[in-house]
Amino acid sequence: MHGLSSMQKNISNLSKCKKYGEKGRTRHTYSAKIKAGSYLLAFLTAAFIFFSLSCAGSYYQSPPPDLGKMFRDAELVEEKFPDENAVLLLDDGELEIFKSNEIAYSSFKRHRIIKISNKYGVYQANVTIPYSGSTIVRTVQARTIKPDGTILILDPKDVFDITLYPGFIFYADIRAKRFTLPGVEPGCIIEYGFEKNMRHFTYWDSWQFQNEIPTLLSRYKVRAPAEWEIKWRTQEIDIAPQTLELPDGFKQDYVWEAGDMPPLVPESAMPPFKKVAASVIFSPVGVKNWADVANWYNELFFDRVKADKSIREKTAELFAACGSDREKLLKIYNFVRDYIRYVAISIGIGGYQPHFAGEVLRNRYGDCKDKICLMTAMASEAGIQIDPVLVSTWQNGTVDTTLASHIFFNHVIGRAQLSDGRIVWLDPTSEFSNFNELPWYDRNRRVLHIQKNGRYAWHRTPASRPEYNLISRNWTFEMESGDTLIVDLDVQLTGAQALNARQAITGLRRIERKTWLQETFLSGFASVRMDTFFIKNEEQYQLPLQFQITFLIPTTPGLVFRIRDYCGRGLYDLFSAQSRQYDVELPYGYQTIDTITFIYPQDKTIRMESPGVNPKTPFGSCKLDVRSNTGELQLQRVFTLRKNDISREEYTDFKDFCDAVAVLDHSAFWLADGN
Repeated sequence: MHGLSSMQKNISNLSKCKKYGEKGRTRHTYSAKIKAGSYLLAFLTAAFIFFSLSCAGSYYQSPPPDLGKMFRDAELVEEKFPDENAVLLLDDGELEIFKSNEIAYSSFKRHRIIKISNKYGVYQANVTIPYSGSTIVRTVQARTIKPDGTILILDPKDVFDITLYPGFIFYADIRAKRFTLPGVEPGCIIEYGFEKNMRHFTYWDSWQFQNEIPTLLSRYKVRAPAEWEIKWRTQEIDIAPQTLELPDGFKQDYVWEAGDMPPLVPESAMPPFKKVAASVIFSPVGVKNWADVANWYNELFFDRVKADKSIREKTAELFAACGSDREKLLKIYNFVRDYIRYVAISIGIGGYQPHFAGEVLRNRYGDCKDKICLMTAMASEAGIQIDPVLVSTWQNGTVDTTLASHIFFNHVIGRAQLSDGRIVWLDPTSEFSNFNELPWYDRNRRVLHIQKNGRYAWHRTPASRPEYNLISRNWTFEMESGDTLIVDLDVQLTGAQALNARQAITGLRRIERKTWLQETFLSGFASVRMDTFFIKNEEQYQLPLQFQITFLIPTTPGLVFRIRDYCGRGLYDLFSAQSRQYDVELPYGYQTIDTITFIYPQDKTIRMESPGVNPKTPFGSCKLDVRSNTGELQLQRVFTLRKNDISREEYTDFKDFCDAVAVLDHSAFWLADGN
């Protein structure tokens, strides 16, 4: 997200998953036993077409034996997964690590066989193979096997080399080979393979046994010098590798196999796929514990923190009117946040190592690690120590510390300690966050603090109370004439709500802002005509962001207002399913306060349904108060989400809470004649 490890970005288009039947959809860890039955026959037949990767550079024989049997067995597989668009018959990977005094490199080979079941599965024929500047992709081969036995070979000239993530990372050496297999239609089997040679010792950071389509057999082999210790752990699956103990100087194989894997099925507010997919994850070569990770990043970072002449001159200018070290740190933070453009950079080791601080200052741009490096150099001129802190901004930022690896992090922030002992957290990439105010995606995260002496510490960044992430809306309805209501709306946003809104409106034209306001706050009303709007405190980040909107609503016979018209989309819209496969992970707790004042003529009256019960649970609460006086009705709805991580086991109770809020929000009132 912020340039630390963008190579970890998942390129799979999992949004195209179709819903998988209830059978086999357990979240519990999957067995790795390969069951007897039709899918094993399909695999065994399909495996015949796999020819050793080392044999003449080919991934398969041509033509493969007994195509009729292969297709018949594939049909048996489809009977097991009737609702799926495609089935992954084989996903085979092999990583070999070569030890040499002169050249250190690794070789990764992959071979896949996929049966296309219907027209929606043909997208599996579009293949992307990512690689970095230190990697060479070799021997890309692919073919389509039609049900009548016709074989169409991919022409090498149809394999294209592209820049990967051009809109995500500004400077990067992350590229990809991309191709689509020829002649693909329902009923085909597609097969492709490739080899990557990577400089330096490395592991493929993880291997995923589970995919967006059912997987009949997934196998991953690591071949490494026998004297090297392989650090690994599995996730959402309970398997151990097959190994053979060998003397030093020989190669040792580790082979993980998993069969009959159900597809990954997307759910609203679920954890990231990479967190819930059955996988095996590795530490980098030579990394035994978190001290090794800390030493590695300490060497990468602190050598770049040098205050050159340009930095000394700039800090002298910034500190001219400062007294305390807090004032100096504030000046540094505001300068780096506002005047050093955020530009994602990931070229070779530059995906992890910052540029020299003076270079960042001269260029006036950098990514997260560059900005923290510059802040650290500038702060050193004031005698203030800033240390880099590794953070995961992926959904809810969970870090499993049982396996030491840098791959769990994708962002760098800063941690400073003032002379009075106070700790200040700094994220200058968040252009809308105030000093010592982390954005929501950095909050309540378990983070790795890298210290200059090579030591490290685990911390948890400050959390925020739901009341901090506030949406406050004051609505005043008044009948202007017999057929029109004039409405004044005053909105105040704080915390995460203000940050998200500032991000949304920054750079928009006035007409675009008007559209955004109408879609965000007025979508519950029909035939709305916005009259005027004003925005306050847009660049005063320490103050609530404020919108003042005036709009008109035509009154029609039978016009009914419901509470949900004002509060917008509720959690109950997201969680209508009776059960869950995965936990619920919402980004943060929050509070909304809607105060509705309805002023009406003396010859009219307001009628209202009896509201439901106000729910109050460990997940949150919702309270609706109603007060009525002659010519005026006032309602106040206060909703609070206190728990944003809900386990699958808690889901039934959480849904009951959401349903109770839905009943309350369905309460209606309307304007009627008479008293």
